[in-house]
Amino acid sequence: MSKPLSVLQRATRADVRSEPFPHIILRDALPLDLYQELADTFPAPEALEIDTRRNNTRWDYEAHRIRSNEAVPQIWRDFIAYHVSQAFFAEIAELFYDDIHKLYPDYYPNYERLKNMKAGIRFPGFSSTWLEKLKSHSTSKEKRYGRATSRRIKTRMRRNRPG
Repeated sequence: MSKPLSVLQRATRADVRSEPFPHIILRDALPLDLYQELADTFPAPEALEIDTRRNNTRWDYEAHRIRSNEAVPQIWRDFIAYHVSQAFFAEIAELFYDDIHKLYPDYYPNYERLKNMKAGIRFPGFSSTWLEKLKSHSTSKEKRYGRATSRRIKTRMRRNRPG
C-alpha cells in the first residue's frame, strides 16, 4: 500500500463530535485521486456474489473473503485490509478515546488499555453464522415477548458485552 488509504487521514480531534453520540463528519475525507480510483473500480455485484434480484437489502461481504477474491480490484482489497487493521484501530482510538473513556471509564481507564486492544480480520465465517443465530433468536424472542421487549433485550445484551 503505497498511498494513505484511511478515511480518517484528514481527521483531527477537533472534528469529533460527542452529541448525540461520538461521531465524526468529514468533507472530502479522501484525496480526490484516491476517491476517483475507488469509484472507478468499485467491484461489480457479481464479484461479491450479490444477488441483485433482491430489492432493498443490505449487501454483506466479509473482509476475510476480500483477500482471496481476485475479482475484487487490488485497490479495494488494500482499502478494506487497511480499515480492519491495527493501524486503523489506532486512528480510531486516538480520535475517540476521550468519548470512549467517558462512556466506559471502568473498562477503559486509560488510553493504553484501549490502544492495546487487538484489531484485524477475525473468525472467518463467524459473522454470517453469528448474525443468523442472532436473527433467529431475536425472532423467537419477538414472538414470545413482543418486538419492544425484544429491542430492550438486545440493547441490554449490547451494553453488557465487553468491548
